[in-house]
Amino acid sequence: MCKTSLFYLILFGLFLSLTACEKVIEIDLEDASPEWVVEANLAEGKNWFEVRISQTTSYFSNETPPAKEGARVLLSDDKGNTYPLTELGNGLYGDTITAEVNTLYTLTAEIDENTYTAQSFLKPSVPVLSLEAEFQNAFGPRADGYIATFTYQDPPNEANYYRAVYFIDGEKQTGGEALIILNDLLNDGNVPRVSLVQEVLEEGQELRVALWHIDEASYNYFTSLGDIIGAGRGPNQGSAAPGNPNSNWSGGILGYFTAYSASQEQITVE
Repeated sequence: MCKTSLFYLILFGLFLSLTACEKVIEIDLEDASPEWVVEANLAEGKNWFEVRISQTTSYFSNETPPAKEGARVLLSDDKGNTYPLTELGNGLYGDTITAEVNTLYTLTAEIDENTYTAQSFLKPSVPVLSLEAEFQNAFGPRADGYIATFTYQDPPNEANYYRAVYFIDGEKQTGGEALIILNDLLNDGNVPRVSLVQEVLEEGQELRVALWHIDEASYNYFTSLGDIIGAGRGPNQGSAAPGNPNSNWSGGILGYFTAYSASQEQITVE
């Protein structure tokens, strides 16, 4: 037998031994225990304030997360004021609240004899200085259209955190690409220019951009959320392993409580 024939004979024998050792590996995917999720945004000024309480469901479930009925929800501040919220049904609790800047707010949720709290500091608004849209030719997968940019004045000598929320023709944009979270680590006291490159606008469309001034705990929540959903908005640029975003709630429940002020500008693309 020649060397070449011997080589292929050995190789064929190795192949048979490897395929004979194959086995099916079954992965046991157990459902995690349901957890409570409490979500709330408190805006500066006199506004309707609403808290949503729901429960997580199985990863494989297509059902709407079950709402929590019969909870007790209170909002309080560091000036001694307390505001009990009214249960509205379907896991919603709310009331009209006048929120003031430079105030620490505490949200308390009593759920099934357990008490959970979250705190958020309401910072003064930071002005949006300009909002404009410029036509740009197609580039890669992006079509021809108008790309908007806005600028704002960052307060100097302090750490500041922001979330940019925008509306097209009056409709709030949601999803991973619309999650824009900013800080002033490299722009302290400057006038940053932020581009909404994820949106290609057309002539005649109305664009409104609201700049939320948020605290660090809220920033940490939204950046971790951006990493998890792969929006590339968090510190890991969307590379984080699947998990839960960083909550500012005590007791291990999920969700967030954010107190914020906002400034905004609006344009019609032309």
